[in-house]
Amino acid sequence: MTRAGQRLQYRLVARNDQPDSPNPIHRDDYARSLGYPGGLVAGVTLYAYASDAAVRLMGGDWLEHGYGEIHFRAPVFDSEELTVVAEPIDGDDWRVNLLCDGLRAEAVVGPYRESIREDGLERGSGVEPQTLAKDVSLKGELLRTPDERSMDREGLDRFIADSGLEGTPLAQELRSRGLISPNFIAGAPFHLLWRSHLYAVVIHTSSATEWVGPARLGETLYTWGVVEDAFEKRGRFYITQRVVTVDGAGNRVARMLHTGTYEPTP
Repeated sequence: MTRAGQRLQYRLVARNDQPDSPNPIHRDDYARSLGYPGGLVAGVTLYAYASDAAVRLMGGDWLEHGYGEIHFRAPVFDSEELTVVAEPIDGDDWRVNLLCDGLRAEAVVGPYRESIREDGLERGSGVEPQTLAKDVSLKGELLRTPDERSMDREGLDRFIADSGLEGTPLAQELRSRGLISPNFIAGAPFHLLWRSHLYAVVIHTSSATEWVGPARLGETLYTWGVVEDAFEKRGRFYITQRVVTVDGAGNRVARMLHTGTYEPTP
């Protein structure tokens, strides 16, 4: 474990582990039609890279009781070499930058904190999803229909291999503790929104996650929440979701604030 005051720096090769994703921004053909050189590496995968830095800095307990916030500044593409640089900031927090010809993503990781509210979050029954509208009045809408997903050991191994994280401290801790990978949980808000509003394309712009407890392999996780904010900025439509994730016994696993820019289904 790296001690406070030390600087951490290492390299890894980014991998697009979702080249066939239903979200076309990760597919080469669609991304190239927008002028990108290829499909974008998913924001949740970049979050996993930042999580690896957090584990190197604070140990595996961070996965069960820690904090991570990430903002995406520029796209990352398959096979790009990232330099991961972590430096201590206020208190016990660390700033983690993912660099490649400039800043691609910046994160703050640190000990557990309680800054994401759970009040006003209600779990309910299923609703028929509607096409997403670019409507700022979505702010305050409850997303009651839970996203229900699980990851087994095979799925974990596949993600570790496909994302280029094999042999990292993150991979070692996840396997030894039998935990679901952070990227899987961080992606739940995408699926949750889809339960109520069908959309065509999303680009992840930022998220903050409080890890409240262990997310065990094989456990079904349930996520529900509320549209905390819906707004337009520079011609793009954004949604921020405030959500909670629990396991099958109702134990808290994570709380998240998650923001993305969305395009409705044509």
